[in-house]
Amino acid sequence: MGECLVSKGARLEGHARTVVFALLRVSGLPLLARHLIQKHRLTVLLFHQQSPGQFDRTLRILKHRYNFVSLGEALDALEAGDLSRLPDRPLVLTFDDGRASNASLIPVLTLHGVRPTVFIATEVVGTRRHFWWTHLTAGEVTSFQALPDDERRSSLSLRGLDPAREYDEPQALSAAELTALASVADIEPHTRTHPVLTRCTPEQIRDEVEGSMLDVTALVGTRPRVFAYPNGVLSDEVAALVAQCGLRFAVTTEPVLIDEHSDPMRLGRIFVRDGAGASELIVFASGLQGALKRLLRRA
Repeated sequence: MGECLVSKGARLEGHARTVVFALLRVSGLPLLARHLIQKHRLTVLLFHQQSPGQFDRTLRILKHRYNFVSLGEALDALEAGDLSRLPDRPLVLTFDDGRASNASLIPVLTLHGVRPTVFIATEVVGTRRHFWWTHLTAGEVTSFQALPDDERRSSLSLRGLDPAREYDEPQALSAAELTALASVADIEPHTRTHPVLTRCTPEQIRDEVEGSMLDVTALVGTRPRVFAYPNGVLSDEVAALVAQCGLRFAVTTEPVLIDEHSDPMRLGRIFVRDGAGASELIVFASGLQGALKRLLRRA
């Protein structure tokens, strides 16, 4: 009975979400945002994993509303202090973690000629280790994220979830899959083990960041240029340490658009839920969700 109620509640929540985003889409607000706000600003979207069919639909929806650019092209424009060298309504696609399912998107990326950036947790990629949070409930993840990193690791081990444990099925890209993906996507560092950096010591932060930079070079032969903070969590100290590791750019999960005045170590990205429908995708990509979030914080 309880499971039925939970399932019914989830369906109702999903239906309500669909209705809300459909209403926002037909309101015309996303269209106004694209033409008035996003025209000369950079929009960066964050995904984790999508099926090839869903990703094909995602690209078809976005390509009629935006102009795809690579993150490298966008960073070149930011370094020059001139986003006008990019096409109107420029859009960058990024993926975090390095999930095994990302490899299945290679044919779709090739078909559409889109080059995303994939930020990888380098000690999980190429192994049969699992991302440490995937065997925990949402509440447990929040509790573990609040722990100092050494305590988080030891607590996971006590639960039988040692981050170094190898499983039968991998969750991350294999070395061969990563090499294939690197032919159609840029690969950049996302730490080695995906800790919460604000719960790490300065030495741990340097090891995670510098180590993942070295790993990326060893894995795909490129020199890292931009970093993604795990979970988008950072502080002034964390940002400064990342910069000291030799990176000039870093991306967050703060849903804000980017212009020439944006902090290069705190570049915003808009998170798109893996199961997002067309209306939800259009609304989120427009930046409306982030704008509403900021308004509510000020209220």
